Amino acid sequence: MKYINKLFTLTAVMIITAVCALAQVNPVVYYTFDLANPLTPTIGTTNLSPTGTYDVSTGGQVGKYVSIT
Repeated sequence: MKYINKLFTLTAVMIITAVCALAQVNPVVYYTFDLANPLTPTIGTTNLSPTGTYDVSTGGQVGKYVSIT
């Protein structure tokens, strides 16, 4: 009986892990920084609102990024 409980628990954990790993989420907001206003998202409606200045740069581990100071 103890073996069956462990097997059932392991199987449940594996199924939950697989479902979580295979779930796909559509982005709510996605920025490319290529538009006329780089703070406007390509997908979504939430504009970035920096209180200081911003700079769009390239390089590093991502293609383009925005630095807000």
